Amino acid sequence: MTGAAVVRLLAVTIYAAMAAGTANAGNIFDDDWVPGKLAEGRSATAPATPPLPPVVPPPLIPPVSEKPHIADGGGLIAKPAGNARRAVPAKEDLDRSRALLKEAFAEQLADRALPARHKLAETLLNEAGKAGENQSDQFALFGGAINAAKESASLRLVIAVADAMAKKYTVDPQQVKLGIALSMPLKADSPLNTADNVLAGLELLDTLIATDEMAAAARLCASLRPAAVGDAGLIVILQKRQQEIDLMRTAHDRIASHIEKLKTAPDDTPANSAVGAYQCYHIGNWPRGLTMLAKGSDVELKKLAIEELAAPTSADSLIKLGDGWWNVAAKQALTVQPKIHQHAAGLYAQCSGNFSPLLRIKIEKRIAEAAANNAANSAVANGLREAIARQKMGKLVAFVERFSGKPGAPRTPLAEGEPLEGDVHWAPVANGYSLAKEVSIGHNAGNHGNKIRDRSSKVIGEPGFHLEGGSVLISKGTLDLRGEPENPIVFKNVHIGCELTGDVKASYVIFDHCTFTAEGPYRWTGAPSAKFEYTNCLLIQSSFPHFSWDDDGIKLNHCTFAACKFPEREGKPGKTDDSYKKARYEWSRIADCEFLDCELSASVFWLPQKCNFFNCKAIEIANYSSLTALAIELGLPVDDRDRMLNDLKGRFTFAGEGRVVFTAAGGLYQTEAYPKPW
Repeated sequence: MTGAAVVRLLAVTIYAAMAAGTANAGNIFDDDWVPGKLAEGRSATAPATPPLPPVVPPPLIPPVSEKPHIADGGGLIAKPAGNARRAVPAKEDLDRSRALLKEAFAEQLADRALPARHKLAETLLNEAGKAGENQSDQFALFGGAINAAKESASLRLVIAVADAMAKKYTVDPQQVKLGIALSMPLKADSPLNTADNVLAGLELLDTLIATDEMAAAARLCASLRPAAVGDAGLIVILQKRQQEIDLMRTAHDRIASHIEKLKTAPDDTPANSAVGAYQCYHIGNWPRGLTMLAKGSDVELKKLAIEELAAPTSADSLIKLGDGWWNVAAKQALTVQPKIHQHAAGLYAQCSGNFSPLLRIKIEKRIAEAAANNAANSAVANGLREAIARQKMGKLVAFVERFSGKPGAPRTPLAEGEPLEGDVHWAPVANGYSLAKEVSIGHNAGNHGNKIRDRSSKVIGEPGFHLEGGSVLISKGTLDLRGEPENPIVFKNVHIGCELTGDVKASYVIFDHCTFTAEGPYRWTGAPSAKFEYTNCLLIQSSFPHFSWDDDGIKLNHCTFAACKFPEREGKPGKTDDSYKKARYEWSRIADCEFLDCELSASVFWLPQKCNFFNCKAIEIANYSSLTALAIELGLPVDDRDRMLNDLKGRFTFAGEGRVVFTAAGGLYQTEAYPKPW
């Protein structure tokens, strides 16, 4: 069978892979997948769904609702580009390939194990990206991938496929995700994967709450709880979410008549007041709520909304607005006062200037009170952040264990003695090597009082090479580690030292509990004396014990750092080099990387470019000395942005007119970091 025929097979009849709605019996290509509408319907605040061009039979996926979507930021659903999307292909076009697909995928379909189904879903999703302009092929591939992901018990993979499908076709990804989430098994093949399903469900739950889909949110929350049994942290989070949903559903029912009124009379003032207050106080959608309050009948709220929509910047105006909302909170139910106080505190926090002592005390007291009232929510957010970090770390540890050899089995001692010279290859052996003391790659006599003659060496580590323990010193030459994605090199409990004229290059390497240092008594002037160039590497519980501008040159690209520590990127005492130039120096590069549970000194945060940070911590105080401002954008989960940015604010002193400004990216970056366990 030709390659083109295989692609055709992969595509056209995978339509039947969307089969077997809630039942998993039989072949996933046997039946048409026709997900029904949400049982409780879209919420009353959702506008009517415009009809699609007629398709016979009815669309396989629900048509997209024109309700505004939330911009992607750590799990929220981004609205696909409307002009690029296509209508769902006709059923008869998809049916023609069912028989061919069953033949092409007979072997894969026979293996119903969860890992096999997961691999099949990834294969189909990958092929969907190659389908080009063949709409029937591409849509069928997406549908097959969704169903295979469902049968693999991976809600996160279902969500990824639904988002990819919605970028190309007029489908409602939120309905697809929810429909699958409510019908699929959430208990997976391991506690880690089960926890990941709950976390993915929580992200979907946040989207439903943000779009006022309370009935659907309540159903999803209830379905997640059995999967969370055994994880006390996740149970607490779900209980808190359920309480929030119950309160919002009650508030929604009280204004149902006003919501109906706005459908026929969008300028009705009492209805705008009621629904606007609900959007602000319950949903937390202040931009939308303020717009409605400005059209409402409540004089006080209307005045405040109009003033805030004018986007004032003066301290007097912001304080006046904050006071106004603080007074409004006093007239509301205790359940919504914290959200209004938090909004007022946000206005106070924007103020700067020379206030009178009593005014400053009042502002600071109210900001502190709002933070205290929000402590319960903060505790839940912290619990969620910790749960996500545990899940991610667990998957990384499991990934490392795949390549760590048999526990307890003897390792082959790596030869020590004279410094290595010339070209040397480190090839893998069964269960890897062990190193008791030190092996030296080359020898720079000038660094050691000419005790041994100069030797130069290039050591090439081959895929699958494994070394545990000891110290590798690159004295004169290069350590070049060349792993592969599915056959990485592993260094565990190894110290890697790099002297003047030595450097390390690594790709697809796992560094587990390793350290990296600049060695020797001599340094270059104006250039780093040790160079570490890591691409597509995983560093877990590893560190640079010393991390100076002058000694340690780094190029860290597409790497994942887990539980690592980076100390201050300090310079030589008394030197006042330009911090901006240092941060943008060729050998101070950290790009397209993922950081999990890491501690990074303030000055290391000057270096990242398009990097994501999960549950990380800023440490130490750094002095930024430059005439040039440095703007740093960090990829941060939505629920961790404020904590991380606030943590960074107080960690700098300044010499010169330049300042360091940190902002959060609009969402998490799509990095190419290695590995991709989540």
